[in-house]
Amino acid sequence: MTRALRILAISDLAVIGVYAVVSVWFRAVQYGSLRYAALGFVESQSLGLLFTLIGQTGFFLAFVTGIVATVACLQRQESGWAAVFITLVVVTYYGPYFSNYLLSILRLHALLSLVDRVSTVLLAQLIVPALLAVLVLIFTSTHRMGVATP
Repeated sequence: MTRALRILAISDLAVIGVYAVVSVWFRAVQYGSLRYAALGFVESQSLGLLFTLIGQTGFFLAFVTGIVATVACLQRQESGWAAVFITLVVVTYYGPYFSNYLLSILRLHALLSLVDRVSTVLLAQLIVPALLAVLVLIFTSTHRMGVATP
């Protein structure tokens, strides 16, 4: 179980890293310095599809990593870690939906004017799943996972 959790967490961090790089590139092509690059319709659509595919893969890896880590914690009867992982799985799932809403509640209008919606959702899609994967790596390195006793 430890090996599977580590593989899931490391692959999730790798996909999140690739997603961050592709998202910066995608935004540079759409809005920034590469806006006038000679990208045809097919290339721009392919880049958007790649962006979506990598983002969804990172999301699903984070979700599965959190669920598997929660099951491992419950088998070891470590309810504190299980609660942390369940909370992070819920925040990972609902984070992109409520990130703009939470910024407006906290009255960070200056931040909202500097950072558009896409960037805020992007941060919610990068930070929380990465935190989940890092905590799973910490959990697997600090706890000896053995066979669960009934």
